[in-house]
Amino acid sequence: MGGGKSEYDISLQFTEPKYGKVTVTHPSKSKPNVVVNISSNVVEEDYGNTTYSIGAVSVATVKGQTIQVNSVSNNNWSFIMPANDVIITASEIRQTKPCLDADTLVTLADDRQIKFRDLTEDDIVKVWDFDKGEFAAAKLLWLPPVQVAKNYYEITLENDVIINLINNHRAFCPETGRFERMKESVGRCVWYVTGPKKIVNVRFVDRQIEYRNAISFHHMNIITNGILTSTGFNNLYPIKDMKYIKTDRPLRTEDEFGLDRRWYQGLRLYEHYTKPSEARNCIAISWGGDEWLIA
Repeated sequence: MGGGKSEYDISLQFTEPKYGKVTVTHPSKSKPNVVVNISSNVVEEDYGNTTYSIGAVSVATVKGQTIQVNSVSNNNWSFIMPANDVIITASEIRQTKPCLDADTLVTLADDRQIKFRDLTEDDIVKVWDFDKGEFAAAKLLWLPPVQVAKNYYEITLENDVIINLINNHRAFCPETGRFERMKESVGRCVWYVTGPKKIVNVRFVDRQIEYRNAISFHHMNIITNGILTSTGFNNLYPIKDMKYIKTDRPLRTEDEFGLDRRWYQGLRLYEHYTKPSEARNCIAISWGGDEWLIA
């Protein structure tokens, strides 16, 4: 709008960890009927791959009159400023866990494939060992139950293989040498059992779906629908030719993280660069704490 005089911005500031509730009283700084843009400081966590979103934003005058709020994009809203001061309330921020369709096929150590929903804590999965640059077998570190999401993203590879993501999920990208979020990787290749395959399409599907996730012990990755998938913790060192390029790094102590030893060992936190607070927040918020630890 002309000269920026007919709209202004409000930023909702949440404290760590970025979930909870915030209520602010905001006085009118301009004439009534201007557009007020609302944003929040909620960010996407790098390691757990979890995004945080605000359940709802409500705006009312100090006298209780409800003001219509329009959703502009994720974590951004707008409303028309009335003559009165307004009270803005953002409800509890909910986290959406990065997971896969429960019917996604997981490759076991003996090369059999079973659906995610049928995976048990006794199963041994096929993984990639980035220390040695070869396939390996691993038990599971973490395996939550099958859950339900309201929608998902359909990712299509150039060979017509489809993998359905809840929110987002990481796959190994040979071009960058990192586990990258698939939803933002159209045009890039992902590791596939028969060789790198390009992601050619991402489609949002507004339909209910059952989902699940898992992390392998020490290696962290698993093979799902033929794609090497994992958490951001697997970006432990730079990777070249499917092997870690290890750098001199002082080992971290278990006490520094204050986590169950299985997390400390299974995620290789003793050699990780992540901040202890980030690891704790990811495990507590994204993965439900110790409830589904099994290793």
